Amino acid sequence: MSMATRVLLTLLLSLSGFNAMAQSDAAYQQEAQHAKALLQKAVDYYEKNGDAALAVFSRQGEFVTGQLYVYVLNTQGVMLASGGPSVMLVGRDVTPTLDEDTKSLFARALKEPQGEMHEAEYRWVNRQDGKVERKHTYYQRINDRILAVGYYLPR
Repeated sequence: MSMATRVLLTLLLSLSGFNAMAQSDAAYQQEAQHAKALLQKAVDYYEKNGDAALAVFSRQGEFVTGQLYVYVLNTQGVMLASGGPSVMLVGRDVTPTLDEDTKSLFARALKEPQGEMHEAEYRWVNRQDGKVERKHTYYQRINDRILAVGYYLPR
């Protein structure tokens, strides 16, 4: 193989890798926008309906979109609602299951101002494959409730 052919092949391979990264980044940005929109929809619904919204969030329906779902914790760490696999944690204090980094993120979330959307990244078990993976979550605190929508980040 000539040097020119090797250079051209290397260039093509790097461009295809760059294209895959760009597609992944675009998909990531799209997922982020969907998560933010779903959280805003949930916040609006909660503000209008109060705790009656918790049952709605825990059902398959308008607050579950593809892999995205709304979940709600209270400020003591009890899961109050979930439209995803964490529904099995509803009514339970999830803080004992958190590692130290995630506990500190939760403590920080409790100090964030209300009425604003915030975001955090942490590790959580992906119930689809059973592996601990990075998760990016958008959340908003309303009184002693924290409404959230998160998604797993690509490796």
